[in-house]
Amino acid sequence: MIVKTLSECINSEDLFDTIVLRNSYGKDYILFHYNSLGLGNLLITYAGACSINQVCGNKKILSFPKNRIQGRLVFFRSPLRWFARSEFGFDKINDLYNRYILIKRINEDFSDTTISFIDSETRVLYLSSHMVNEDDKYIQIIRKNIDYLKNDDTFFRYFGVDFIKRAKTTHGNNTGLSIGVHLRRGDFLVSSTTKIEENSSPPIESVIQIIDIFKKYKISTVTIYSDQSRKITNNLINKHFPKFFKYKVFNPMAKGASVLNDMISKDIMIQSNSTLSTWSGMISGQISPFIGNDSPWQVSYEFNNFVRSDGIFARDLVALINSEIDLKI
Repeated sequence: MIVKTLSECINSEDLFDTIVLRNSYGKDYILFHYNSLGLGNLLITYAGACSINQVCGNKKILSFPKNRIQGRLVFFRSPLRWFARSEFGFDKINDLYNRYILIKRINEDFSDTTISFIDSETRVLYLSSHMVNEDDKYIQIIRKNIDYLKNDDTFFRYFGVDFIKRAKTTHGNNTGLSIGVHLRRGDFLVSSTTKIEENSSPPIESVIQIIDIFKKYKISTVTIYSDQSRKITNNLINKHFPKFFKYKVFNPMAKGASVLNDMISKDIMIQSNSTLSTWSGMISGQISPFIGNDSPWQVSYEFNNFVRSDGIFARDLVALINSEIDLKI
């Protein structure tokens, strides 16, 4: 039975006792998983399963293996980056074995990992990470359960993200606001992402326009998150960024969980078109400016702290800052 939305899964709760998470375009082996998606997509899939449990009671969740390996293409581009983007850990042997058996059972009929479905014979829901892209109510359900997700320590156990300690409810302190800037770069395979060329998404010019808005506020530090080399990021700062802020470059080879844990601690997180910084805004409630028509998964429709910041929409960003933060100088 194919299911296309979280609501369908919830309405069919009597048909399954176990939820197996599937990574779109990934591939499962007994001890590890070839990972085709970033941490943000894995988190949103696990959050979907947790949200089902919030409504339906405890279903056993067989999550992605902790050994999540990036593909060969990433390795050949840069072994160090391959290592940084891969995850390693220890799973319960029984869970690994059960997951492998259940995945192997359906591979012939459901080799397309973008499909979510219920196997009524084994009473298993196979939940694909692709569902969030097709279910326009998915984020709405996540939003209703966000307080539960903030306090769910299994996120740390499975993925290394520490929502419990990091999520913030207040903005700023005596030293001023902390700002994070996510310059997404390493995911892209085009020639403009070579080691010697500056590149970012969103465009660096747009990022500067947002940062300029904060000239009239008391700012402590601006932290740049990017997986391009530290030298390139420092060159970007020296050439393009306003001189009157104090900048910090986060470790470009850090694991995704470490990056997200630090992002969550900021008062303001300037978004990239990345699910990682999207999660930061969802969990922390920090002011999250984004550029363009929408943010990943259209979270701006459910989370009021996401605000479009380009063009005339900059006034909406300023209004949000002024309504929540009283740290003007």
